[in-house]
Amino acid sequence: MTTFLQLIVVGLSTGSVFAVVGMSLVLIYRTTGIVNFAQGIFAVLGALLTFQLNEWLPLWLAGAVAVFLAAVAGSLLAVLAFGFSRRTTALASLIITLGASFIAEASLLLAFGDIPRSYPGISEHAWNIQDVLVQPQYVLIAAVALLAAIGLTLFLHRTIVGQALVACSDSRRAAELVGLNIRSIAVVAFVVAAALSALAGALLAPSYPMTYASGVTITVNGFAAAVFGGLTSIRLALIGGYVLGILEQLVVGYIDSQYSLVIALVIMLVFIGWRSRRETAVAHHVGLVAARARRQVPAVVRIGLLLGAAAFACWLPFQLSTFDLGLYDRMGLYTLVTIGLTLLTGFAGQISLGQGAFFLIGAYTSAVLTVGIDPDSRFVDPTAGIDPVLAVLAAPVLTGIVAAVIGVPLLRLRGHYLAFATLALSLIAYGLLYAQDRFTGGQYGIAVAKPLEIAGHEIRGALHASVVWGLVAVALLLSINLVRSRSGRALQAIAADEASAAASGVAVAAVKLRLFVYSAALAGLAGGLFTFSFQFVSPDSFPVILSIQFVVMIAVGGLGNVYGAVVGTVGMLYLEHQLRQVGTHETLFGWSLPSAAPTVFSLGVFGAILCLVMLFFPRGLVPAAADAMDWLVRRAQRPSTDPNRRPA
Repeated sequence: MTTFLQLIVVGLSTGSVFAVVGMSLVLIYRTTGIVNFAQGIFAVLGALLTFQLNEWLPLWLAGAVAVFLAAVAGSLLAVLAFGFSRRTTALASLIITLGASFIAEASLLLAFGDIPRSYPGISEHAWNIQDVLVQPQYVLIAAVALLAAIGLTLFLHRTIVGQALVACSDSRRAAELVGLNIRSIAVVAFVVAAALSALAGALLAPSYPMTYASGVTITVNGFAAAVFGGLTSIRLALIGGYVLGILEQLVVGYIDSQYSLVIALVIMLVFIGWRSRRETAVAHHVGLVAARARRQVPAVVRIGLLLGAAAFACWLPFQLSTFDLGLYDRMGLYTLVTIGLTLLTGFAGQISLGQGAFFLIGAYTSAVLTVGIDPDSRFVDPTAGIDPVLAVLAAPVLTGIVAAVIGVPLLRLRGHYLAFATLALSLIAYGLLYAQDRFTGGQYGIAVAKPLEIAGHEIRGALHASVVWGLVAVALLLSINLVRSRSGRALQAIAADEASAAASGVAVAAVKLRLFVYSAALAGLAGGLFTFSFQFVSPDSFPVILSIQFVVMIAVGGLGNVYGAVVGTVGMLYLEHQLRQVGTHETLFGWSLPSAAPTVFSLGVFGAILCLVMLFFPRGLVPAAADAMDWLVRRAQRPSTDPNRRPA
């Protein structure tokens, strides 16, 4: 019993931080409709600034100044995320917050390095209550979370500013009509949320040292707490944070620390699934951006251009250096994933943050089947495992089966519930790689010695990249035909209004499930080929952020545009690669670069460019280019206004 109570105490302290971040996310979402993926970075900012300022100031004053500075940063993020009036979409704002978090991470890496930072709490002595040790710091964190929940509730319902925030959440248009300044109100919400998260981070750091990259974990856990409350309830976000923190600690104490996040997320998914079924409101979705009518290119011309581009893409690898070949190969593999994700998100309106999990499953399926399922025989029996070609073919099949099994319950969810459920899927898959280390190789991964060979030809190097891009062309052709078919029109109807589509006779559940399986199979195929691109797989190749990066790629290229998946994926990977290369130089414009420069450039500069693209082209690059082309055509067709011109 003592152990149980001790775990509850620790779980309440960590859960309190998740709760505060979750309540901050709720406040922002209720006011602006924006899911702030940079919220966790404010907790890190509060902790690291307190650490630095504590060298010159008392701890309490250092924490207060850190919270104030985080609030200032929150106001800047609000202006950036809100974008230009009437232009910036909710998804574009989400990606802007993600870009801002990259910029912040790069800045913190430059300032503090990658060493975990901590400092003493309010007291080094614990209270012994019936053999249960209670740290004063734990009590302080829990008290702050509880007071924050009470304070936010009173603020939203008992103050003029709070009532203005609620008015914005109920109807932004109506709030504008009565004279409320939506942008100013958004700044207030971001400032309050940033201050709360920074305070939580400053209080957590004495127990859990922070690094520049800690924000991702805090954001994900805070998002879980917020979704538990439907992104609308302060009270339920508080409870969600407590539940998640306690569950993680109970799993650590009674099962295995490697399963803590996995089991906690599974239980949270059950709770969230139950809650979502009770809601009758129509879920918020990203909207359909592909429905705008454009001049149609004749089918013969379209197919001819696609085949010509495919031939060039398959020829190009043989002209590239070995150094550039790996990047080009990865571009093709990621494009296979984003093509399926474009159909799922852009056309069917299903927000998925779990494509990285299917990519991972495909890669490990081909690796495990090739080297042998039995870990004991992998290194002693050269004949263990199956033919690599069969292993690659099995990857999309097994991934599709997994997607079909989990898709039935998952696709009953909508909006942010589905987004969190698919993100949780990525976290669970990633966690299982370490939990089942005997089978998956854990952090050391799996080395694959057998080459991928067809008819006596090894599929490696330039030939591998050529095959990958050939498959990209096939996937593009299939996806474009799907979009223009009767099934494609059904997808667009579902994205526009699911209830109306069902009333029109569309089998909504079946259509969504088939598309979910198709997109997962494409990701599994890409993962299966990835294994033989590098002859090695490990968890480092599939970070949690990868699933979010896939969504960013399709949004930058053009959500709801199949060609945008190619443009966004290739453009982002090339930009990230070039920025990382710039960071490897010893000097830049006469300035010496630090050792962390490659990471700083690939995060900071990349994040800044990402923010600019989403600010000026919120619908993506391909739709923006199409709009520009339409404008030029209309201008060219406009009758001349020359006064000296005589009518014919």
